Formats: sequence, structure tokens, C-alpha cells
Amino acid sequence: MKGRLREPAGLACVTQRQQGGAVFVSSPGSFLVSANDGTNLLSATYTANSLNQYTSRTVPGGLDILGTANTNATVTVNGSSTSRKGDYFHLPLTLTNASAAVWQSITVKASRGGNTNTVTGNAFVPQTPESFTHDLDGNQTVDGRWNYTWDGENRLISAVANTAVGPQQRIEFEYDCQSRRIGKKVWNNTAGTGSPAKSLKFIWDGWNYIAEVDGNNTLVQSYLWGLDLSGSLQGAGGVGGLIAVRPSGGVGHFAIFDGNGNVAGLVDGSTGINSARYEYGTFGEQVTVTGPMAIANPCRWSGKYTDDETGLIYYGYRHYNVTLGRWQSRDPVEEHGGKTLYGFVENGPTTKWDRLGLEIKEMVVRTYIETPTITDPWGDVFEGDGPGALGGSYRTIHRILIETCGKQKGLVPN
Repeated sequence: MKGRLREPAGLACVTQRQQGGAVFVSSPGSFLVSANDGTNLLSATYTANSLNQYTSRTVPGGLDILGTANTNATVTVNGSSTSRKGDYFHLPLTLTNASAAVWQSITVKASRGGNTNTVTGNAFVPQTPESFTHDLDGNQTVDGRWNYTWDGENRLISAVANTAVGPQQRIEFEYDCQSRRIGKKVWNNTAGTGSPAKSLKFIWDGWNYIAEVDGNNTLVQSYLWGLDLSGSLQGAGGVGGLIAVRPSGGVGHFAIFDGNGNVAGLVDGSTGINSARYEYGTFGEQVTVTGPMAIANPCRWSGKYTDDETGLIYYGYRHYNVTLGRWQSRDPVEEHGGKTLYGFVENGPTTKWDRLGLEIKEMVVRTYIETPTITDPWGDVFEGDGPGALGGSYRTIHRILIETCGKQKGLVPN
């Protein structure tokens, strides 16, 4: 899969990775994210207790600003020149977070041919060291930016800002009897007074959300789903199954995926032009998020819903923290899901995925066999020309071919 955004000459689309929180920008078409070029890496040290819960971490006093701009443009970040590699630009920012958290302002300017385009935004960096606390059920209740509240079913029901810097927000969630999130409200104050700045209700088909409506039940956005990584409609919890996102009154934007079932981009259904592009770190860190639909579409990593206010990803039964690379709460199935109750897919997100926050699955590769018949090394002939052949799916055919070939070469035990 390859695609390029058609951007005005010199337009800088930048991003800034979330460090314990989300990124807020004033420009609707782009969004600030962070990454690293492999040199002068920013390191952090984590401390865990006997329950494998993080109790603290050191937070490096810096950010790496990475983005894309026209190759012929001159790009600056907060007035400083950037290094360039093709379309990409990069600049490390140094800041002081030893005594308090920092809400760092970022201004990116791209100049070319007498024209200048500017993108502004902010990044939250927690005070170092950042402390974490958990309740008796193992749910994380405090980090360097938010206080979290959980209900008796260990479901996250609120997040309230606990620092004096950055947006002072309160977010509340509601669930149905199946633990599906059916409501989200955001206030621009920590007390939750007055009317919420955002009020959303979610409509579900099984475990795939198909629409969002506002507080007046007016459609905000709808979603179309197809076969996910399991080869069925919801066997993988929708991972890799998103087909299109359609804003109310707008056109459909069709999803492009990487090999792990993560949404790598969107294509405008009316123009065929990329309307969003996403790049991720190994554990889902948002490295770049660009395009006019990039923020409007919350289905990104694993096709799951990303809350931009907190940076958490809602999987169904649990919320995933990409900054820490682990879940916010214990595994609902306890040790049946593995010894590490907070670990994300056994630290193997490049080959494994999680269906709903409680079930690890190996990556599935579906292979189409065009040959109408398949003969194994023992002379048995199987009829197969697509789904249902051999009494199974493409995956069944693919695995039979691998195993029979392996046996023939002595690679698979008989």
C-alpha cells in the first residue's frame, strides 16, 4: 500500500507524540505528533511493584518533532531550522519538566516560493518523575495528567485533569450491559459544570460501532465494516475490518490498512485522494497523523476508538495506554490470559492482536489460491477455487499448503 497526500506547496503537516496525554491543535487539517530518528534517543526508567503495576517512571525533558512538508520548502520549528530527509523534517526540542508538567507550544512554518504556511499546536509532557497509583482492583487511578475513576465492573467512567497546565477537562463515559461504551461527554472544566463541549452516543452492531450521534440524536459520523483479520465479520473484534468512515453530510472515506490491521490511511471516495495518513510506533504510538480526516476519524490503531483527550484506545473490555505500552486495568480473565495481567499481546504487537482487550490472537494471513486443484505430496487432490474450498477459508488452504510442503521437505513432524 502506497499513497501520498496532495498538499499545497510548502504546507507542513506535523505531529507530536503523546506523552501521558493527547495533543490539541488549532489547525483542523493537521495534528502535531512526535517520533525519533534513532539518534540521541530519549530514555525513560520504569519502576514496578510486586503486582507488576508501574508505580513511577522518569520522563525525559524533550520532544522530537517530526512531520512532512514539500521537499523544496524551508521548515522551522519554533524558529529553529530542521533537518530534512525527503518529505520528512525533524527537530528535537529541549524543555524543563523537573518541577512541573509542561504544556509546550509548537509553531511550524514551511516557506517556499514566497509563500509561508503555519501550523500551531501544543504538547503535554508530565513532570518527572511521573507517579502512578492503582485501586484495590488493579485499575490505574492516577498518572501525571489525569485522575481516573472506575465503576464496580472495572470500567473507566471518568478522567479528570489533575495538573494546572494544559486543557482543564473532564471526560465521562457510559456503558451498556455488555460493557460496550454508549456515551462520552467532555467538559472544558474539571467540575463538569454547564453543558458539555462534546456529547456523543455510540450505536453498535455486535462489537463494531456503526455510528455516532450527538446529544440531540443527530448523526455525526457513520462507519462501514467488513471482514476483519479473522476472515469473519467480528471474529477479530473488528481489527482490520473497517471499510469506510462517513461524516454526516459528507462522502465516504475508504480505509487503507497495514499488515497488522491498523488503519494506515483514508482515501476520499469522491476524489480518490488521500484524506488521512497514519504512521505508528511498535506499540501504537502515533508517529504521524496528517490529512483533513486524520483527527475526525477515531479508528486508527487496530481500528479501535482513540480518545484524543487522554490518548487512550478503547478496545471494549479495557483501555490501552500507548505511552506505557500496556493496559490501564488488569486482564478480566485473570491469569487465564497470561501471567502478565497488564501486558499488551505478550509484548508482540507486530505479530499478534487483541480482539476486545481480553483475548490474544496470532496474526492471520489469508491467501487466495487461483489454481482450481491442489495436489499434495501424497497424490491426494483437493478441489479449491476460493472461500469454502476444503471446507474452510483462504487461511485453511494456505495452511494446508505450508504443512504438506513442509512434510515433503522434512520440515514438519509427521
